Amino acid sequence: MSEYHDLDATYVDLALAYLDEYLGPNGALARYLASKDSLRLTRLPRFLPLIAASFFFFTLIHVLVAPLGSRLLAPRTYDGLRGRRGRNAWNVHIVSMVHALMIVPLALLCLDSPALAADRVFGWDYDAAVAHSVAVGYFLWDTTDSIVNFVDLGFVAHGLACLLVYGLSYRPFVLYFGVRCLLWEISTVFLNINWFLDKLGKTGSIAQMVNGGFLLASFFGVRIIYGGMVSFQFLAELYAIRHEASTLVCVIYGGGNIVLQGLNWFWFYKMIQALQKRFRTGNMPAVPDAPSKAILTDDSVSKEKKA
Repeated sequence: MSEYHDLDATYVDLALAYLDEYLGPNGALARYLASKDSLRLTRLPRFLPLIAASFFFFTLIHVLVAPLGSRLLAPRTYDGLRGRRGRNAWNVHIVSMVHALMIVPLALLCLDSPALAADRVFGWDYDAAVAHSVAVGYFLWDTTDSIVNFVDLGFVAHGLACLLVYGLSYRPFVLYFGVRCLLWEISTVFLNINWFLDKLGKTGSIAQMVNGGFLLASFFGVRIIYGGMVSFQFLAELYAIRHEASTLVCVIYGGGNIVLQGLNWFWFYKMIQALQKRFRTGNMPAVPDAPSKAILTDDSVSKEKKA
């Protein structure tokens, strides 16, 4: 019997050695990522397990925890959703909520990092890398869901763009600004609550009106005011190091930053329109989803995502 145990141990050792050879800190992947003809993501190999764990964690919530938990806690509402697409929208909102509640505290822990403050562009901080890795795993899930449950090509492109922007941070690059942009997820919490209140038959309720106030305040404060300040600082830093970074990197990050901040303004305008309509008609129209996390709306089944 001991011979079988020895044989199993041998196979395990071989498998671990194989993984270390290719995926370890000094493995083939690490050497390739650090080479001049690659993306030079020298810090990525160490965080690949965390990224994979994050991806599988959010996938598990999406395909198992959200459906089972919803049928247990809100069976009539969940089973009454319109078909597979409606239930997937519900599950996606749950994943988005879990991610927002996780990523905001992780990002807050990194705001006073001396290493990032000393070098806002090329600085490195372990805690910030952890936050980015959780976000990368989430965006990987988000992109996968956008493809599997295809609604619009724009959602796939948005997921890939977020994945690219946060994935390239392992050079290292702009972690200082990356963790601050993750704070935009504060407004996503209230956006999700608003969506769930609609589904639970609480449209126009006092709870939804109060939550709507928090939604508008958080969106304006975090995305428009704070986000605008961070975006301006980021563009200034990017311009200062324009000769040290490739033109492609500057275009990807600079252009993406401008587009995302523009989307924040656009969706805030749409929210104000929805609020004005409610006061004119006395009804409570659904607040449009903002571009942050993978969020599906009622009728249009549109997605809200965030960089």
